[in-house]
This record gives sequence, structure tokens and C-alpha cells, in this order.
Amino acid sequence: MSNTWGKAVPNKLKVINGKRGEDYVEPEIEIPDPPETLPVEAQLVWMEIAAILVKAQMLTELDLPQLEVYCLSYIRWRNAEAELDDKGMLMSFTRDTGEIYEQVRPEVGLARTYYAQMKTAADALGLSPAARAKIAPGAGKKKTKMGDMLD
Repeated sequence: MSNTWGKAVPNKLKVINGKRGEDYVEPEIEIPDPPETLPVEAQLVWMEIAAILVKAQMLTELDLPQLEVYCLSYIRWRNAEAELDDKGMLMSFTRDTGEIYEQVRPEVGLARTYYAQMKTAADALGLSPAARAKIAPGAGKKKTKMGDMLD
């Protein structure tokens, strides 16, 4: 495909314009390996989320620490929630006087903390529609009169 001046148009522009010629080759997607320090469960989450982000061209080397935080927080949050599902939200204790009282399990606070960490990392990575809108290409650019005419 060529533009009005006869010069070749890059594949990315062909895709943006919705035109894929016979010569179009899908770029090879390279998913970064997860850090060895991540637990195996978190490494599986890494591979799943990294594949999505790479395919969407939203993952750079600078994002890898945030992805690591997301994966680790996600697994910890799931484990805390599983513990709460298994044992319930409250623990019962008996005082020396024989009185029984209940207290909220520590996993409740842990689940809340891990969820907050996971959500912060997810937003930084653009894993929600609202976060993607904030980091969309050109989202923070000011419009100029000349820019308006060109759009």
C-alpha cells in the first residue's frame, strides 16, 4: 500500500487505517519472562497479563515492576480471600472468665491491603477501562488551532 506520494506505508499505519495488504506480517510478540522470585502461581498470572499487555502494545520494560506488584498482590489477595471463605470473617476466643468474644480475622485486613495494592498496580498498567482512558495515546495533549484543523 502506498500513500498519495507513492511512498510505502508502514504496517502499523495499515492496521490503524483498517487495511492489511497481502504483504502484512503480524509482528512477533515477545512476552517477558517472569522474575524467578515470584511464586509459581504469580508467574502464571504474569504470563497471562503480560501476553494481554504485549498484544495491546501497552507493556514496556518500565512497566515490569508494576506488573510484578500486580501479580504478587493478586495471588496474596486470592489466598487471603480463600482463607476467609474457608474459616469465615470472625474468630472466637474464650477469656479466662469463660466469656466468649469474637474478633475479625487478620486476613480481612490483609485482603483489603492486597486488593488496594493490586488495584493501584492494575491502574498503572491500564487494566481497567478508566485507567486506559487516562493513559491512551494523546490523552494529555492540548489541542491547538492548527491541530484542530489537521484532525
